[in-house]
Amino acid sequence: MASSPLRPPVHLREYSITGFIREVGGHILFGVVAALPTLDPGLVLLCGAESILIDSDHLLTFLDFPVEVRLAHSITFALVAPLALSYLVRGDRRLNPWVFLVTLSAFAAHLAFDVYAGNGLVPLLTPFSVAYASLPYWAWFPLEIGAVLLSALAWYLRRSGGAPTLPRSL
Repeated sequence: MASSPLRPPVHLREYSITGFIREVGGHILFGVVAALPTLDPGLVLLCGAESILIDSDHLLTFLDFPVEVRLAHSITFALVAPLALSYLVRGDRRLNPWVFLVTLSAFAAHLAFDVYAGNGLVPLLTPFSVAYASLPYWAWFPLEIGAVLLSALAWYLRRSGGAPTLPRSL
């Protein structure tokens, strides 16, 4: 019996241990590469970490929890996550522009790796549509270049004093 598009499908273990390591490593690598030109260790680590955190649902499937994967691969998530993280870092109800830009960079780097290593199918319009968009293979390159440009802009804002820095506790 086929699953309804409104309910999560029947869960199957998605990755072997080597596949899981390759998936995690690839996402971190694409995130690190996106921020590496800034030569800012904080931005590099933040972008690399955020790039893999988008796939936290894959960790749950690896541990055999029945969850719908790839819901974080949407335009809605790409706008809400940077706003939420930016607010959490500031804590004063104002946008932190460089955190917002680094989070967008991590999202773009994440999609770049998904297209590079996978089939390019992503649910870009979730939660408004459960349909998957098909990104062409070549889209990984402009996505990664966009991620680099977003990180560079974040670095510029951070260095020019146009945005606050992270608290030392992070």
